This record gives sequence, C-alpha cells and structure tokens, in this order.
Amino acid sequence: EFTTTKSANQAVTGLSPVTVGFKVNLTEEKGILPTTSFIGHLTIPGLASSKLRARYYAPAFRFTMQHTLSRKISLAYNLGAEFNGESPEPSWLYTLTTGYSITDKWSAYIELYGFASKISAADHRFDCGLAYLVKPNILIDISGGFGLTESAPNYYTAIGFSFRLND
Repeated sequence: EFTTTKSANQAVTGLSPVTVGFKVNLTEEKGILPTTSFIGHLTIPGLASSKLRARYYAPAFRFTMQHTLSRKISLAYNLGAEFNGESPEPSWLYTLTTGYSITDKWSAYIELYGFASKISAADHRFDCGLAYLVKPNILIDISGGFGLTESAPNYYTAIGFSFRLND
C-alpha cells in the first residue's frame, strides 16, 4: 500500500510494510456446515518507507466461513487475530459480509467488521464494494466505508488487485 496518514498537524506519505500470505481451503460447504478456509499473513517491517516501518514482524490469521444462500447471494464471516508490529498484544477481528453476483464477472458486497484488543478501544466499521473478475485468477475491486465508533477512521476508499496462484 502506498498511503498518506494524517494525525494532528502532520502527514506521512510512503510505502506501508509489505505483507505476504496464503489461503488454504479446509472444508467444503455441506448442509449447514460452511466452506471454511484459513488465511495467514506476515508483515515484513523492513520492506517499507523509513517513516512507516514497524518495529516487529506482524503475523495475522483468520478463519473464513461462507454459506451459499442462493445462486447469487452468499453470507460470509471471519474470525481471527492480527498483530500491528508495534505491540505484543493481538487485535481480535470479526467480519460479517453478504455478497451478490451481479453477473459472471461483476459482484458487489456490504460488510460490517471490527477489531478489539486489550490496549485500545473497540473499532467497528461498515463498508461496501464492487469487484470485477478480469480473468479466472485476476480480480480488481473498489471499496469505501466509514467508522461506526469513535476509535474507527471517519472514512476510507480503496482500490485492489488480487491474483490466485494455481497448484
């Protein structure tokens, strides 16, 4: 991420620490049991602009679950934890998302998500987005959202690019 962070009267612009990760499918959907996957990430503090470097490596993980509600609608939820690279305390996280397949290539979603930890106030947010499947393994998306609690950011916008490596 190339980012600009503003706090008080100061703005810092640069490359956030690079994160690498993987996703493993654990189970397929069967009846009331959801499709379940495990996602793991590791943020590398040295691969960032000097003013945005973290002090420590920062692992993160989450279990993702998804139910098919109809041919076009899905319900997904995640539970996990992540470390910020500055503190030994994890931040626990949750998401609740519903997705809608507009066409074979276009999809949209709305999401409620948040974070909780011992060292900071609860942070709850809402967002929505639109995604386009360029090729079977390439996805681009745009999203935006806002905070629901005082500790959450007022708003955000993002553009994403994802690709899947086949085995």
